Amino acid sequence: MTNRITIQIVGVLDALRQASKDPDAAFDVHFLIEVAKSPVEYARNVLVGAFLKSDCDKLWFIDEDMLPDSSVARLLHSDADITCARMYKFDHPNPAEGKEVGLGLCAMTKIETNLYRPLAPSLGDTAIQECDAVGTACTIINRRVLEDRRLWTDNIYTTVDGKTIDGNVPDDAREYAPAVFRYPRGPNGVGIMGEDIDFCVRAKALGYSIKVDLNAVCGHWKSIDIDQAGFLAQKTVERVMRGIQLEDGRVLQVDLKSALAPMKDKAVHAGDFAVKDVA
Repeated sequence: MTNRITIQIVGVLDALRQASKDPDAAFDVHFLIEVAKSPVEYARNVLVGAFLKSDCDKLWFIDEDMLPDSSVARLLHSDADITCARMYKFDHPNPAEGKEVGLGLCAMTKIETNLYRPLAPSLGDTAIQECDAVGTACTIINRRVLEDRRLWTDNIYTTVDGKTIDGNVPDDAREYAPAVFRYPRGPNGVGIMGEDIDFCVRAKALGYSIKVDLNAVCGHWKSIDIDQAGFLAQKTVERVMRGIQLEDGRVLQVDLKSALAPMKDKAVHAGDFAVKDVA
């Protein structure tokens, strides 16, 4: 969306480029950077258009504020139609939807119509888990999903000079941005659902599989006021200490003795799950 990407993204892109030079590499990786495209759903659709005009098999979105490490390459080997990395976002308080302040995984399970709750994985859980919706900030999507016209919406408009254009039809005279992603908004412009969740809801309804790989680690950089950061950290700790209630009524409680003990393996990322690839 701007003229800036993180050094972590540069590192991952360079590593993928170097790896793809190997004649025995499993993947041949190509890159396209879109700058200053707005709104975000249009930026995604421009990238979808370029992808569909290529002969590539998978489209990998990486947003500029992501902090991926080398483990995100695991996404390339996923058998799901849509797979996201382990990345977090801030949950904003919304009592009507059961949301509290804190960090939420960008991989969600449906609890009611149009109401989704972040997954809450625990130590020892399977690394790759099915879910109902994911964010697309570090996510791989198979070609067959994006080619499915049932996911496309009408894209016919009339220009100021009276010319009627179907934006879903490729044309070398203009930027190709098929209407795959959309951002549902109310009449006053207020967002109803993000373009990534809306896309996943529609894809899931058509039978496409959606998963998160908890061992594909990706940070999420945000500038934030120190007072707000302290408040969010406090509320997150309070929520964890109360325990996380599962859908079956059980509550996962933090073992304070283990949580406060010094880490024995300094090579492990703080917050890693030490999870299994298979159940």
